[in-house]
Amino acid sequence: MEHSWERNIPPFHRPRAVFLRRPGRSAAALAALLWLAPGSAGAAPAAAEGDENTMFGNSIQINVDGEGRIYILDWDRRHIKVFSPEGNFLHLIGKKGQGPGEFGNIWDHRFDEDGNIYATDIVNNRVSFFARGGEPLKQVKIPDGIGAVVFLSNGNIYTTQTIREEESGAGTFYHVRGIYDPDFQPLVEFHRDKQEFGPRGGKSPAEFTADILSRGAFKPTFHCRVTPDEQFVTGFPAEYTIRIRDRTGKILKIIKKDHEPVKVGKKHRDYYFETRVIPFISRMGESSLEDDVRKNMRYPKFLPVYSHFVLMDDGGLFVVTESLLDEPAKIDLFDDQGVYVGRFETDVPCDHLVFRNGRAYAVAVIDDYRYVRRYRYRIENY
Repeated sequence: MEHSWERNIPPFHRPRAVFLRRPGRSAAALAALLWLAPGSAGAAPAAAEGDENTMFGNSIQINVDGEGRIYILDWDRRHIKVFSPEGNFLHLIGKKGQGPGEFGNIWDHRFDEDGNIYATDIVNNRVSFFARGGEPLKQVKIPDGIGAVVFLSNGNIYTTQTIREEESGAGTFYHVRGIYDPDFQPLVEFHRDKQEFGPRGGKSPAEFTADILSRGAFKPTFHCRVTPDEQFVTGFPAEYTIRIRDRTGKILKIIKKDHEPVKVGKKHRDYYFETRVIPFISRMGESSLEDDVRKNMRYPKFLPVYSHFVLMDDGGLFVVTESLLDEPAKIDLFDDQGVYVGRFETDVPCDHLVFRNGRAYAVAVIDDYRYVRRYRYRIENY
């Protein structure tokens, strides 16, 4: 039976092909553009019954080193799991706590120039560095309000600073994203968000929770990806404009595309409620409020221009314009020069998709278990 077969063999051995395809054309015709298929070797299994080393929480991030080892940051468990290229568990990095090598929170793990791994901890206000074997190396203190940190080779830092202002019981937050000097003083501002939270007043717990979650429903969110040669790929999906900047913040290239707005429909509202609202109220221990929160949710008229984008190994840009449960994701593909190739669909999950070392890695949910899967891909002329 497929159910048990999926659980008891390493993921990624499953012999099936997955294609990007242009709507209205056959998958075979589109296989010439981009082919994604399960790799020949397993990688990072999840959820073997009773084995904590192969179980993940809801919030994870994938990274891969030059030798193909897979590093999976697990926000819920406050650690990083490391797997061999064949999918065998190797060791943990970090654990929950306040001591050396421990995390109160964990964001965005990366590799430094020496191949060591580092991750930001906004609860303990520090960035922790580890050897690939998991041994703690050092900690760098960061000020309050600093988010995930990327250290640049010129000594500067890319991060987000959150500044709070408070008036009449209402909280106003400014999230300032850009380049900062080693003392976390701003040098180049890329984007500034304003976020407001009013007083609870006479709202019921369900109304107050729905109000908070409605503010983030399909709200355009600034995106920044840092390439291996320290270029910044940035975009804010209120418009279809993506900027490529050098390590000093200077704009090198601007990618633009016409866009037809997509209305928020029932399938989008159901997707947001299942993937964002339910996990939030579950973590808060308020699952009994689910029905009342649903009644009080508010949604915008249109979706953002795109959901997010992913950098490909060859310099191409994989822009996810729409991604829903049980439906193919819609993709805009750009080549390494920023030239638009076309719009396609794929069955490969895109929420945690990364491209490393000529392979693609994604999180698949099967029977409520989370699997990290590795895929081969190739790009040819179309």
